[in-house]
Amino acid sequence: MSTAAGFRYLYDTEYIEKEMHAWFHERNQQYVVLVEVYLSKALTTDPAEEGDDLLVFDGIAPPHFYGEMVKTELGCQVLAEKGHFSDFTHFIRQHGFDSEDSDIILKLKSVLWAVGNIGASDGGIPFLEDDEIIPVIIEIAEASPVLSVRGTCFFVLGLIASTEQGAEILSDYGWMAATTALGLPTGMCIPVDIEKFMTLTPWQTPDSVAGDRRLPLLKSQHERDAIEAIENLCNTVVANAASRTLAKLKSKPETRHIFSSTQLLHRALHTISTRRYRFPVRKYVLELFDIKFDAPVLAELAQHEHQAYEELRLAGGFIIGHRHHHGHHAHGTKRARHSMKAKSRRQSTAQFRQVNGQDEEGSQQNGISIPDSPVVVRPKENRVKVIGFATPDEALASGPMEKRARMAEFDVPDQTLANTLLMQAD
Repeated sequence: MSTAAGFRYLYDTEYIEKEMHAWFHERNQQYVVLVEVYLSKALTTDPAEEGDDLLVFDGIAPPHFYGEMVKTELGCQVLAEKGHFSDFTHFIRQHGFDSEDSDIILKLKSVLWAVGNIGASDGGIPFLEDDEIIPVIIEIAEASPVLSVRGTCFFVLGLIASTEQGAEILSDYGWMAATTALGLPTGMCIPVDIEKFMTLTPWQTPDSVAGDRRLPLLKSQHERDAIEAIENLCNTVVANAASRTLAKLKSKPETRHIFSSTQLLHRALHTISTRRYRFPVRKYVLELFDIKFDAPVLAELAQHEHQAYEELRLAGGFIIGHRHHHGHHAHGTKRARHSMKAKSRRQSTAQFRQVNGQDEEGSQQNGISIPDSPVVVRPKENRVKVIGFATPDEALASGPMEKRARMAEFDVPDQTLANTLLMQAD
């Protein structure tokens, strides 16, 4: 197809007509998927999985139908008659800075790859030059809010820089192409102002309540099973059983819908952000959900965050920061950790005695045995075993002690005080 005789033969058999129709409507997008799979495999640090050896990537963009087509004079003539290139450039100008519709973004990347492959040969550069599309691609590469579109433009400009004429045009717009010792283009180019290309426009994040919190219990039993399995994925002992549980929930028709719930997604994001997971496990958890991260989804996640906080506030509880840590502790040696724990226990005990108006001698006279560790104090009729909760006023008045449940003060007789000590908080 890249030779005059071959293209003429294929054109006479109407093969070119059929392929142009297929690539224009469908295969351009399939090409994007193929290239991004190649790039993902080339840039990943994870060990190769079974079957990955079938994807051999040598760093060169795979052959593209339109790129091969413009290597012959007849191919350029057919492309001009069909008007496909004009449609490509019109779409780029119209949707170059879209950031919400994933289908439009995919089509935009497919069109960019088509234009780049057309400009990768001497016969195709005149199409780009006559339509003045190169400065538009450069503008998208430097200002698009979608990083994958920026990366696509970067590779497309590299394709354009693989010809001498394309490299000269790019130099006029502040992009320098690398050449060999003989002055031949290598197909690589970078902007002179690299900071402009690497700078991202600041964006506003959804409002959230500061601090780590325990979230309310999920109402659906299937959702509770799913989040429990996700929590167990960070435990190597039960990780395999947890992954099997998630696979069953995902495969069953009656439970598959829970992975389209933004509330469960919010809970899963909270879990993997407060515990230690390996990167492949985090990726596995995110891929379970059939949800696209767009602006409406982010707004729903922020709404779930506020709703969870309001439910606990109305219930009379205040969520004290409490995070489970796995693996090595950040405080260093075992002796240092024990020393900090002992100091925290002494401070908590002293504050407990101060709150109840007792010193060490007074507490012994009353016959009350005060434990050495902080406890959660609640009324006897409300014996709910929850670690990390206290009343709002008491929690706000507490000191800077981290990751410790503080004493809650209740007006109860001394003889019933021992019965109100529910459990030790750690």
